[in-house]
Amino acid sequence: MVILAAMSLGTLTLLGALVGAPLLPQDDPNREPTRAEWAARAVGGWLRLPEDPYGRVFAAVGPDVVPIAPSAEDFECLDPRAADAPATYTRWGTLLARVVARAPGEPAERDAAADDLTSLALLAAGQGRAEDAWRWLTAHGPGAPARVAGVLAYFVPGVPAGTPLGPGGKPGPLAEGTLLRPLAPPKPGGLAAWQVAWRDAEFRGLSVLVGAGDTGGSGGAGGAGGAGGAGGAGGAGDTGGAGGAGDAGGTGHASGTGAARGAGGAATIDGKVVVEGSGTEVRLTHVEGPRTMLRAALAVEPGVDLSGRYFDWQPLAADAPLVMDVSLAPGDEEHVYWGRFQPRDEQRPTAPAAGVQPAQLALGGLVLALEPDDPRRPAAAAFGRELARLYGIEVALVPRGGPPPPTADRAFAPLSIDVPPGEAGARTLAALMTSVELHLVPRGD
Repeated sequence: MVILAAMSLGTLTLLGALVGAPLLPQDDPNREPTRAEWAARAVGGWLRLPEDPYGRVFAAVGPDVVPIAPSAEDFECLDPRAADAPATYTRWGTLLARVVARAPGEPAERDAAADDLTSLALLAAGQGRAEDAWRWLTAHGPGAPARVAGVLAYFVPGVPAGTPLGPGGKPGPLAEGTLLRPLAPPKPGGLAAWQVAWRDAEFRGLSVLVGAGDTGGSGGAGGAGGAGGAGGAGGAGDTGGAGGAGDAGGTGHASGTGAARGAGGAATIDGKVVVEGSGTEVRLTHVEGPRTMLRAALAVEPGVDLSGRYFDWQPLAADAPLVMDVSLAPGDEEHVYWGRFQPRDEQRPTAPAAGVQPAQLALGGLVLALEPDDPRRPAAAAFGRELARLYGIEVALVPRGGPPPPTADRAFAPLSIDVPPGEAGARTLAALMTSVELHLVPRGD
C-alpha cells in the first residue's frame, strides 16, 4: 500500500496499460474524431483537402472567413456549356496576358490581380482542367483566404455557379435535386500530367432543403445549349458555333430504406470525392433530417475515359446518363457512384521549358489543323488569335490532311497542331491551354 501511494498517476496509467486496461479515448490513435473535432481541423470548418501541395493556402481558410464572391462573368465561364465558346478563349487570353504582364513579385492580393487569378481558376474548372484550376486558385497564397473561400465550394463538392456561400466558404442550403459536379482533388506535387495518384476530398454538413414530393428522384431536364459566339474579325473569321447541349437527366435510384419524404425541412449530407489509379468515385451519406435527393457527376482525369460505371457496386448500362440521381434517406448506408478508368490512346500537346520559346514557334508560327466543317472552327479561330497575341506569332487555321502552308518567306515550317473532330478536339485545345499557361506562368510563380 505504501508503494502504491508513492506512485504517480502517470505510473499507474502505464501499469494499467501493461495489464490490458483500455486506453483513454483521447489516446486511441484509431478513434474516429467527433464531428466537432473533425470540423476544427477542416478547411473552413466543413471541407478536408489534401495537404500536398497546397496545404498552407487551404489552412488559412478559417470557419469565420467571409468569402469574396466571384463575378457574374466568372460564373458564366464555370458553366460547362461555355467551355468551348469563342468568348471563353478570348477572355482566357485577356486574363493570361494581364497575369504575364504583371511585374515579378507584385503582390497578387491587389484587387485587379486577385480578380484575374480567380477568373482563370473558374474558367479552367468550367473546362474540366482540374489541376490548372487548383493552381490558379492557390496562386492567391495564404494571405488571401477570403478569395480562396469564395471559390472552394464550386470545386468540391462542385455546387452550381452562384450558390450562396457562408463563412468559411461553406455553401448555403441547396435545393433538392441540385447537381454536384466536383473537380478531381489536387494531385501531390511533382507528378507528371499523365500520372494518376490516389487522393480524396471530404465535405461534411451539406444542407439540402426538402420539399413535398414522391419518393425516388427522376432525371432532371437537360439545360438548353448556350448560343455560339461570333467569330472575330481578322484571321479565320468564322461565324459562331452552335451552343453545347445541356445535361441529360440522371439515372434515378430510390433508396430501399427510410420513410417517404416529409413536407419540408432540411437534410444534412456528408460526402467524399476520391480519385485513384483504377477509377473515380463520389460518396454521399445521409446524416440527419428527412429524405432528399442530389444529382452527382464523377470527377474526371486527363488522358482517361470511363469504361464502366457502378452505383452502390451494381453495374450501370453503358448508355446510362453520366449524371446520377442519388436518393438519400434516414438509415441508408453510404451511397457510392464509381467509374473505372480506361487509358486513352491520344497525343497531347506538352509545354516547352519555361522561359524558352522554341525556334519553330517563334520563326515559323503555328497552325491549327481542323476539318473544314468542324463546328469548333469559331472557337479555334478565337483561340488562335489569343495565341498570336500572347506569343507575337502568326497563327492560322488549315484543313486537316491538306498541304502545309507555304514557307518560302519563313526560316522554319510552322508548328502544326492536329485538332480532331468531336470531344478529342476539345481535349486537344484544353491541353494546349494548359501547356501555354505552364510555359508563360511556370508553377510556383
